[in-house]
Amino acid sequence: CLVELRQAADTGSSVLLNMAYLKVSDSLYLGTDLALTRVPAQRCSRHVSQSSCLNAMDPYCVWNELVERCMPQPLDSSGFQHWQQAPQLTCPVLNAPIDGGWSTWNPWSVCQQHEETDSNCLCRDRSCNNPQPQHGGASCEGISTQVTNCTQHGGWTEWSAWSQCSQTCGIAVKIRRRTCGNPRPAHGGRTCVGSEQSEMYCRHLPPCPVPKPPSVDGGWGPWGEWSECSAQCGGGFRMRRRECNDPAPLNGGLDCPGCRLDYEDCNMQSCSEVRKLSAWTPWLTLPTGSAGNSSESPHIERRYRYACRATSPDASSVRISLAKEESRSCHQDGSCQRHGDHGETADTESNWS
Repeated sequence: CLVELRQAADTGSSVLLNMAYLKVSDSLYLGTDLALTRVPAQRCSRHVSQSSCLNAMDPYCVWNELVERCMPQPLDSSGFQHWQQAPQLTCPVLNAPIDGGWSTWNPWSVCQQHEETDSNCLCRDRSCNNPQPQHGGASCEGISTQVTNCTQHGGWTEWSAWSQCSQTCGIAVKIRRRTCGNPRPAHGGRTCVGSEQSEMYCRHLPPCPVPKPPSVDGGWGPWGEWSECSAQCGGGFRMRRRECNDPAPLNGGLDCPGCRLDYEDCNMQSCSEVRKLSAWTPWLTLPTGSAGNSSESPHIERRYRYACRATSPDASSVRISLAKEESRSCHQDGSCQRHGDHGETADTESNWS
């Protein structure tokens, strides 16, 4: 019977020269004019089900119940109770139903999600060809294509409820918010367009009371320089001042306590007396009696000189006294004769000026 048909060459250009089976390697060797090809004699792993393994009637293959695989028949027979093989090897059952089996998954690749060129996914697929369903066998169960990491553009959630007004008087606002999470952008997707916050003025609020600024009590600044003494001797005073500006009283704050001006004594030493003589006064004609009033009799003239004394430069403290006087008799012809001096003797001090 026909057990298996193998194609030695695809093109037919090679000529098969020799063929031999070697039990040592359990392989069939094919010699052509171009190459020597080794073909394993047992190919148990191609049978993925128990029925396929047993129906192959392959004398080199058994079904291992422990691992549920079609495997080469081992040389050791210690675990024979777990092996299954057709009770009697005959020709292969070629028309037995063969259920389909999935191939391995192909690598992930970029695939287009829909008509938008910037919306892609990662896709991979597999085929129901390991083996293919044959002779009425069941098809593979499950999906043949997997899709993941699709481009997901962001979408807005619903607006939240309006918040409370930011204050209870004057100009106030209330806000509402939304988020870009319905769905969130993923795998290169676009973020949401627009604002995530909306604001609205609160209406019909009463005006806010005008806040009263806090009061600031005044504080003294530094003292200024002392003024000149009011007297050079005999006791005077001098003054200095300061300003209530550090800080100045504000908004009903208290004024600075204490005095703005400060006085102190100065130049308390005694003054030395200053004495000066005035210049002579002009000659003054004295009145004469009627008995002696004749055009030929002489008349009397006098002049005076005064002494000024003070112990202070202040003019109000000056004391004036008669220091000296002179008299003379004058005739009609203009000649005069001085009399003896009266009063104090002449001072040698400088004249008052």
